[in-house]
Amino acid sequence: MLQHPWHPDVANANSRSSMMLASENGHTEVVELLLEAGADKDFTDNRRVSSLMLATQSGQIDVVSLLLEHGADTTFVETQWGMTALFLASLHGHVDLVRLLLQAGADKDHANNGGVTSLMIASQQGHVQVVRLLLEAGAAKDTACNADHMTALLAASSRNHVDVVRLLLEAGVHINHKKTLGATALMLASAHGHVEVARLLLETGADKDVADDDPGMTAVTFACENGRAQVLRLLLEAGARDVADNEGYTGLMLASRNGDVEVVRLLLDSGADTSLANDEGLTALMFASKHGHVQVSQLLLGSGADRKFANKDGLTALMLASREGHEEIVRLLQFDESN
Repeated sequence: MLQHPWHPDVANANSRSSMMLASENGHTEVVELLLEAGADKDFTDNRRVSSLMLATQSGQIDVVSLLLEHGADTTFVETQWGMTALFLASLHGHVDLVRLLLQAGADKDHANNGGVTSLMIASQQGHVQVVRLLLEAGAAKDTACNADHMTALLAASSRNHVDVVRLLLEAGVHINHKKTLGATALMLASAHGHVEVARLLLETGADKDVADDDPGMTAVTFACENGRAQVLRLLLEAGARDVADNEGYTGLMLASRNGDVEVVRLLLDSGADTSLANDEGLTALMFASKHGHVQVSQLLLGSGADRKFANKDGLTALMLASREGHEEIVRLLQFDESN
């Protein structure tokens, strides 16, 4: 066919040429034939997707190697998402292809339309060896994406990719970088209950008491709100404090509202203050009483919580429990009063 007067770059209805189709499907010998026939190695479709990108995405290492040997352009950026061949290789965890593309001079710090780099996407996906290669190549470590200012470390921490987090920390990333609204890697690990990630971050010196911007929660309050007892234990052992947020909520209040006995016990054992009230005048005991959490109420009363304290509307824990019909809580509070 190639011996007849036919242009090798004729495209189909999807703007894909023969070279692109052969590359995507890993037909190395066909790609070689097309190259010998003068096919354009850098022909792109209507989204600026090239043969190199297609071969990279589908993990066709022999085709990628052949195209690079013939000088295929690594800089093409497809228009829909702003991805390059290196970005695609990083996204899919194709370690050998990442190595080849870096050796060919691919831009290691290109960011897609959302500001996400190859290092960030590899970190998010947990591709340890890809992250290692990119770091060794000198990829920018602390670039933040456009939408929520996530970095590689934040992405890896939120997804529980322990080995990636370790690599990034060893490379010296900014450990206390804040995403939009101020959450740090430690806060994300705490909220999701990622114990080993939290341990690594604490051992590397993450700020354990810094608060986010709104509502001013810390790693401790994130752990308490989400019932992450193991992470909370780590934080408390590291000396983290249960600090009230911008609306006066403490971790003890959040855990009491949720009826989380284990978290409440941990906080009380560490000396949490049962007398604190939020901006509405509600204490931990009031939250537990209002929501009918008997065991938590018992723990709080046993730690000296003031059952007579009234909120801004003049309501006590007993009144709140009575209003909600929590008979056992009412009995508990009345018994405590009689004693």
